[in-house]
Amino acid sequence: MLAALAGLAVAAGGETDTAGAREPQAKAQTRPNIILVTTDDQTMGQLTEATMPRTLDLLGREGTTFTNAIATTPLCCPSRASMITGQYGHNNGILSNAGGYKHLIGKRNVLPMWLKRAGYRTAHVGRYLNTYKGDRAAPGWQRWFSMLEPRIYFDYDVQLKNGDEEHFGKRRRNYVTSVINKQAVGMARELVKGPRPFFLQVDHLAPHSDGVGGELGTPCERSAIPPSHAADGFEQVQLPRPPSFDEQDVSDKPTFIQVQPNLDAEDVSELERQWRCRLASLPSVDAGVGRIYDAIEAAGELENTAIIFVSDNGFFFGEHRVVREKYHAYEEAVRIPLMIRFPASVGGAGLTVHAPVANIDIPPTILELAGASPCVPEGCRVLDGRSLVS
Repeated sequence: MLAALAGLAVAAGGETDTAGAREPQAKAQTRPNIILVTTDDQTMGQLTEATMPRTLDLLGREGTTFTNAIATTPLCCPSRASMITGQYGHNNGILSNAGGYKHLIGKRNVLPMWLKRAGYRTAHVGRYLNTYKGDRAAPGWQRWFSMLEPRIYFDYDVQLKNGDEEHFGKRRRNYVTSVINKQAVGMARELVKGPRPFFLQVDHLAPHSDGVGGELGTPCERSAIPPSHAADGFEQVQLPRPPSFDEQDVSDKPTFIQVQPNLDAEDVSELERQWRCRLASLPSVDAGVGRIYDAIEAAGELENTAIIFVSDNGFFFGEHRVVREKYHAYEEAVRIPLMIRFPASVGGAGLTVHAPVANIDIPPTILELAGASPCVPEGCRVLDGRSLVS
């Protein structure tokens, strides 16, 4: 498997470093544990040493970095649906947030069901597909601690496996990223002790803007909300201004771009504020990745665990004159961070892959690692993606 992965990187101009495992396995288990961590609306430019140093170190430098990863439909629900079906939106039924989960074709024929049938224990923490309103855990999830609508950082409800809801208020300890981290780490510590492998999916809200505007009158109102409601540590960061920023000549662009006005000083100031607040929301996600990694390492299972980090889509900050959107088919929206720390049996430490990959490739990758198939008793789902392992 490692040779196949290394071959892909060499063909794409990447580099390899096949550093060996650092610790023995804790128990005889051939199939790896699998952890998927997803952020919301995180751009390529928001994954930096300042925002997520541990993630870059533990999953990037110790794993495989994919520099050309694409969200096939750059919008929250369609992208996340692709990551539990391995299909394009026109095949799984979800092409927009409107309607969301109710449009998913084959609601029981999804990744957690496939892994559960293969003997995995499954757990979900964080936000789920838009408009999901089941009276209990969605199909396939044995552990369930999931935010439903609305998507907010404070004063929200979480649904438990049996359908009960738990309310979290406005105190700092109720900050949604901190709560997600605490639950995810707790589940990881519990699950890693079991005799069977587990799949843990952690879906963060950050750096998505607050669904109801956040605390009005605070520095980060109507944006992503950092723990302190302010862009602590990022107050002086400048908004990136690539050549596409506030593009002057859009005569070669589609009509929906041509009709966009140029940005004024107020637009730019607001974009810069939004950028800083979103950056400030990410160190908490980074801390969670580090704590999950530490928990798995402490249990002696690090070399038998795959950890995947990805964003569901990118976002526009004035590029092509577009502000606060994500669904147009331009680089800023479709390119997403993707890093995978594969188990020692696969390798890939320090590997960089420049070949095009996509979010639809995540389920086939997980299935190959787990030795599972995309099937339930009612039938099998035809995957559009391909495994990144081989």
